[in-house]
Amino acid sequence: MDAVLITGSGEPSRAVFTNTFDCVRGYLSQSLLAECFTEIYGHSPTGPIELFDPHFMADPVVFQLASLLAQVDDDGGPAGPTFVDGVSIALASRLFTLNSMRGGA
Repeated sequence: MDAVLITGSGEPSRAVFTNTFDCVRGYLSQSLLAECFTEIYGHSPTGPIELFDPHFMADPVVFQLASLLAQVDDDGGPAGPTFVDGVSIALASRLFTLNSMRGGA
């Protein structure tokens, strides 16, 4: 199963894995989420953005975008920060889409 564990900033989580796995921890800043929110909904958010309660997500697009970020060198690779920013925006946009499909605003 290609799954991604989604949690909020600073939220504790616990999982037991019975096989080997790749682990990457990513962080989407409130400023990036607010920028995406404003572009998608046409107005600024009224407070901190929290898209999901902690859970495993088996979305192939989220998995592929997270995998792309996991493969980037510490300096951002050949395209540098532009590549990381682009993938991060795509990931945030996908999470907003999934959140709206679940009834979120």
